[in-house]
Amino acid sequence: MKSLRSAYPCLLLCLVCGSAVAQTSGPDTRQISDPKAITSASNPNARPIPIDDLYFTRNVSSASWSPDGKEIAFTTDISGRLNLWKVSANGGWPIQLAQSDDRQYGETWSPDGKWIVFQQDSGGNELWDVFAIPSDGGEAINLSNTPQIREEGPRHSRTKALPTMFGNRQLGVPTEKHCTPIG
Repeated sequence: MKSLRSAYPCLLLCLVCGSAVAQTSGPDTRQISDPKAITSASNPNARPIPIDDLYFTRNVSSASWSPDGKEIAFTTDISGRLNLWKVSANGGWPIQLAQSDDRQYGETWSPDGKWIVFQQDSGGNELWDVFAIPSDGGEAINLSNTPQIREEGPRHSRTKALPTMFGNRQLGVPTEKHCTPIG
């Protein structure tokens, strides 16, 4: 106890000095960059991007590796809608797993690799339901089926054979909800 009392002033001094040093190296003491001083290499062959080309840009997001590391599930709008696809980790053309006019996002593989769980909204309302689809393709199953509640970020429980949804929000109250078992 006596050694703690003698160490206390030393600890207090270290904290005060440390905070003083931290304050002197903060953003307020740095010089603002002069935009005219920033340069980048120019490309003499560059051309303006035609407006029509902007319509052909594609989005890829929320990639998830299969448990065996051989495949990657992801969301892309390569078909014109944000849907669920998968591709071999060795490369190749992706395979569309689910086709819908509604957005699909946040996919994750089941621990055994047989299912992919994802969230899908309805008509852009952002009231996501959680779906499961066989990883080899097939019919998607609505696991939550709660049209007035938003379920987001489906993840599989490590101790249970069913997915766990996080971010289930009704009236802004975050909760955890377990879904219907699959398989």
